Amino acid sequence: MSNTPRPTMKDIARRMNMSVTTISKVINGHADISERTKQEVFRTIEEMGYVQNFMASNLRRTKSNMVALVLSDISTPYFSNVIRSYEMTLSEAGYQILIFGSYENAEKEYNFIRQLSSLQVAGIILDLAKGSKNSIPTLQASGIPYVLSNRYINHDEGPIVAADNKMAGYLATKHLLERKPGRPVLCINGPDDISPTWDRYNGYCRALHEAGVELQPDYVFSDYYGLEDSFLACKEITRLMEPPFSIFCNTDLIAMGILSGLRASGLRVPEDVGVIGVDDIEMAAYLTPSLSTIALPKELIGEQSAKILINLMEGLEVENPICFLPPALIQRETT
Repeated sequence: MSNTPRPTMKDIARRMNMSVTTISKVINGHADISERTKQEVFRTIEEMGYVQNFMASNLRRTKSNMVALVLSDISTPYFSNVIRSYEMTLSEAGYQILIFGSYENAEKEYNFIRQLSSLQVAGIILDLAKGSKNSIPTLQASGIPYVLSNRYINHDEGPIVAADNKMAGYLATKHLLERKPGRPVLCINGPDDISPTWDRYNGYCRALHEAGVELQPDYVFSDYYGLEDSFLACKEITRLMEPPFSIFCNTDLIAMGILSGLRASGLRVPEDVGVIGVDDIEMAAYLTPSLSTIALPKELIGEQSAKILINLMEGLEVENPICFLPPALIQRETT
């Protein structure tokens, strides 16, 4: 057994160069702490192994008011509005939140779920990591109320709240086909093993089919995640393809990498290449040229996920446990 002393709040404060009061406020869910500070404190708490100590002390009560958010990557722009919506809705109902980032590590996510199950939190909102397989069965066995938010594997796994990503892919591709008729439409997919990627790809395929355009496997590029790898993908695309053509990007971050790659290749957007993303992250409107995108109802996803979980935690009936919320086309300069 290790003789290493357990970290205290003072240790956390010292590591982060913050006051013990600030650390205590974060742990106890005070509303006057910024979201960024909360995330930094929770990350340090997790790294130093303090999480089990402070959670256990908060959960030694007859009815816990702690809700855990286990999220795939809290560093992405997508989650800032979603987390705020989770927190506001849960706080209004008297619940405090704890945030855990799996950073797309399925084993790390599973370990969080096991620990949280043993501590009997009031409920869990889970955004599945890439390749997640064991977390949902563990949750189901624990009896703890949970909601799958943003991602899912199958529709029968429990309550699901997500954007209608099939419609997102469909709207994006249809827009490119209508704006630039006759141009090939390439598809840059995100990580292979998460539901938003394959739902958006299915929407892309549907739009091509409805337009009478044959799917070309060579036009589909798979398993890209962010700026750097999509920038490199753009080099490969411009080597293989002669403009004009259009590109449907699975996320806005992928689209940003593509735009940078096109600029480096001397291609004009949208004259030579039309580009559209998905998410409508805040910076999309401020790029040059500004990015056309499919806006996802992020705040509504957070609010609806929290409301369903609250009903489950309080033993109330949930009328619509599976919700796929509609996206919207935002046309800007890249199309």
